[in-house]
Formats: sequence, C-alpha cells, structure tokens
Amino acid sequence: MYLKIQKLRNRFLQRIGDDRLIFIDEIAIYAIIAPRQTLVAPRRQPLIIVEKPSAYAERYDFIGAINGSQAIACMILTLNDRKSRNIAVARKEVVNEWIVNTLELAFNRLRINNAYLICDKNRAHNRKHMIEAL
Repeated sequence: MYLKIQKLRNRFLQRIGDDRLIFIDEIAIYAIIAPRQTLVAPRRQPLIIVEKPSAYAERYDFIGAINGSQAIACMILTLNDRKSRNIAVARKEVVNEWIVNTLELAFNRLRINNAYLICDKNRAHNRKHMIEAL
C-alpha cells in the first residue's frame, strides 16, 4: 500500500497544482463538558485519561475538503441532524449530498477546474456515486 501511494505521489501528484488536488475526509468528534471542579484525594492524579469517549458524550460528524492552500468546504452533522435524516453516521448519501450542495458551489466560487478528488477507502466514498454527484 505504501509503495502505491509513493508512486502516485512521485509520478502523478507532484505535476499537478496544489489548488487542483482536493482532499476530503470525515471524522467523528466527541464533545463532553468536563466538570470545572472536582475532588481529588491527596497525592492522586487530578486528571483521568480515557481511551474511549463516554457513552454520554455528544458526537459531531465532520466532513471537510481542503486543497493545497486553503479549507474549501465543510459540514457538521449534529445528533439532531442525524435523527432528522434517520441515520447513525455520515454515509455515502450524506457525502454525495454534501458534494452536490456544498462542494460543487465552492468549486464554482473558487473557479477550480479539472480538480482531482482524493479520499480514503471509507465505505461512504463510493467512486461511482461521487463521480455522478460531481
């Protein structure tokens, strides 16, 4: 896998202007309001580091696109957004809708022509559907 990326980067991507390379990705961000004051026993660590977010932490799904010089477009899905769409996570339908409603407008506003859309192998990134959306 690393060799494929290296060959792509060396042979292809370096010859294209940074503004024409559009990277998109999604991430889930968990927000929990930490208490402002807490009681800690003497000689104990006042901070607890956890590996997994609390089941009660609110999750925000973030979809974003950047190119070599700037952030282009983003979308944030809250719990209410996901409930109104009857989805658990950002799926391909949401990504494609975001491409049509937000990313396409950003391309037009920035006058980006002949762009290359680069994304990971997330299930939400269906190549055929993304091309149709664009």
